[in-house]
Amino acid sequence: MRLRLFWSVAIAAMLGGCVSADPTGSTRPAPASRPVASAAINAGQALASLNAYRRAHGLSPVRLDAAVTGAARAQSLAMARQGLMSHEAGGDFRARLLAHGVGRVPAVENIAWGQRSFAEAMQSWQASHGHAQNMQAPDMTRLGVAVVDTPSGAYWTLVLAGDARR
Repeated sequence: MRLRLFWSVAIAAMLGGCVSADPTGSTRPAPASRPVASAAINAGQALASLNAYRRAHGLSPVRLDAAVTGAARAQSLAMARQGLMSHEAGGDFRARLLAHGVGRVPAVENIAWGQRSFAEAMQSWQASHGHAQNMQAPDMTRLGVAVVDTPSGAYWTLVLAGDARR
C-alpha cells in the first residue's frame, strides 16, 4: 500500500501541472535579465501555513529541513536562471534530492511562478488537484521551501520529503 501511495503521489506530481499566476497559463516567462538572488521568505510562516493545511486534512505536521530546503532552493534558482517554470529546470528530481543529502525517500515537489507571496502560492497549489494531493501526502515529514525573485516574477518551489524507512 505504501509503495502504491508513493507512486500515485509521484505520478500526481508529474501530471498535476504547474501553477502560474499568469492568466494565460504561460509557463515560459522571460529569462531573468539580471542575476537572480533568493527573495526573502519567512520559512516559519510557510511551515505554519502548510501545517495548518495538513491539519485541516487530518494529517501530521511536517518540519523544516535544511537538506530539503537546499533542493527547493536549487530548483527555484534553476528556473529563474532559465526563465522556465519546469520541474526539469533543476535537473532530475531524484538526483537533485540526493545531491542535497535528502536521500532515497518518498518526496514530492510543487512549483509556481508569478505569485507575489507564499500565501498566494499556497492558494494556487490548493486550487490545483495534483498540487493539493502533494501537500496531502501522508508520509511526508520534512519541508523545504524557496523563492527566487526576478523582474519577470517570483519562482516558488515547495518540496516535501519523508524520512528514510528503517
